[in-house]
Amino acid sequence: MYSFNPSTEENVDANHTVLCLVTDRSESMEMMEGEVVTGINSYLEEQRRTNATDNLRTTLVFVRFNHMPELVWSGVDLRYLRPVVYSDALPRGSTALHDGIAEGMKHTCELLQRLPSLPSKVIMFILTDGEENSSRSWNADQIALDLKNRFGGYRESPHSYAPRTAKGIYCGG
Repeated sequence: MYSFNPSTEENVDANHTVLCLVTDRSESMEMMEGEVVTGINSYLEEQRRTNATDNLRTTLVFVRFNHMPELVWSGVDLRYLRPVVYSDALPRGSTALHDGIAEGMKHTCELLQRLPSLPSKVIMFILTDGEENSSRSWNADQIALDLKNRFGGYRESPHSYAPRTAKGIYCGG
C-alpha cells in the first residue's frame, strides 16, 4: 500500500502537474475519431504553451480503452511527447468505460510512487461519449468511491471526474 500524505510543502513540486488522459476508442466513437485526435492534440498544445509561459512541467499518463484498457504512455514529459495520431484512437470494440478509468487511476498511482516529489496537481482528463457497456471489473459507484478515496474528490457531473490535488492521494491496493 502507498499513501501520499506529505507533512510539509517541501514534498510538493509547485511547478509540476501529472495529467492522466483516458480516451475511449470503442466503436461508438467512430464518428468522432477526427475530433478526438484534434481535441487531444489541441489540449496538449495549450498545456505546452501554458507550461512554457509559466515555467511549468507536465508529465503524462495516457490510457486508451475499448473492451480492454491499454496503457499507451506513462511518465512522458509533455515537452517531448509526439502528437496523438489516428492509430492511437482507432475505434473498435465495445466500451469498458469504468475499467478504462480504473486503469488510468492505477497507472497514475504507479507514476506518483516513482516521482521524487509530488506534483502540485493531478488532472484526470476523460474523453468519452459516456456509453458504458462492457466493464468487467468496475462499476460507476466503485469508480466514484475510488476517485474520492484516492484523489480526495471529483466533480459531481457524471462524466467530469477530476482529482483536486496531489496532497493526500492514496495509491494503495
